[in-house]
Order: sequence, then structure tokens, then C-alpha cells
Amino acid sequence: MEMLLNALHASEQKMVLPPTVHVWRSSASFDQVVKWIDDRASRFDVETMGHLERAAASNLIASDPERATGWLMERATEETLSFHLQEIAQRWASTAPNAAGEWLGKLPEGPQNDYAFSVFAQIVLKDDPESAAHWAASITEDKLREQTLGNVLRKWKLTNPGAAESFSSSLRK
Repeated sequence: MEMLLNALHASEQKMVLPPTVHVWRSSASFDQVVKWIDDRASRFDVETMGHLERAAASNLIASDPERATGWLMERATEETLSFHLQEIAQRWASTAPNAAGEWLGKLPEGPQNDYAFSVFAQIVLKDDPESAAHWAASITEDKLREQTLGNVLRKWKLTNPGAAESFSSSLRK
């Protein structure tokens, strides 16, 4: 890893290091990867650090979501929070959607949650379209809410048109 890091220019680090860390994380312990990142933190800008943090935590989210989410949230900055939440929602919802939804539901309200809610809605749509519609409707950013909710309602109408229309009508009131 060190040879790779030294061979890359700063602009290349953003593209190459996160996927490398993600793969490395499959064979190394989480603590080893975190130590490596932390020992070199001064070499990375905020954006690269955010990518590295998400790459380090991505595999752990499936096996120990409380530890992974706690670690990511502890390290989140204003610039990385939305991306960290999106990674958590995507990874956790894929393995334990109920637990992920419960955790997401406890987050403080705000636009930083919008992309996480959108990703979560898309993932749970197949198994729980009504829940997906509620998550989509809770997105604060108008364009993203319309896009996500529109997609959820279109797909829901294929399996249960009456329920989808009823939900859609309730939003217009």
C-alpha cells in the first residue's frame, strides 16, 4: 500500500486508493486499515479521507453495523456526512433493512439525510413499497423527492395500483 500511495499524485489518490482500501479491507482487519488511514491522514484532503473512511467501513457495515456506523458518524465532517449516511443506508439496507430503517429514522431531521433516504427507499421498494414511499416522501430536496417518489410510485403501481394511488392521493391533500 505504501508503494502505491507514494507512486500516486494527489489527484490520482482519489480514484485509486478507495477501491484499493475496499479490497484490502476484505483481507485485513478493520483496525489495521483504520490505523493505516489515520497514520497518513495529513496526506489526504477531506474528500479523499471521506472516500477512504467509507471504503474502510463498507464491509464492516454488513457484519457489525453498529460499530461501522458509529465509527463513520464519529468521523463525519460537514463535507462527508451526507456521503457517509448514503453508504450506511445502501450497505445496511441490503443486509438488514429493518435495522437500517430504524437507525435512519432516529437521525436528526435535515437535508443531509436526503440521499440516504433515497437510496434506502430504492432498496426496500421491492419488499415494502409503502415504506419506500414514506421514505421517499420525507426527502426535503424537491427535485430528489420528486424523482425518488415518482420512481417508487411507478414501480408500486405495477404490483398494487390501488395502494399506490391511495398513497399518491394522500400526498395531494
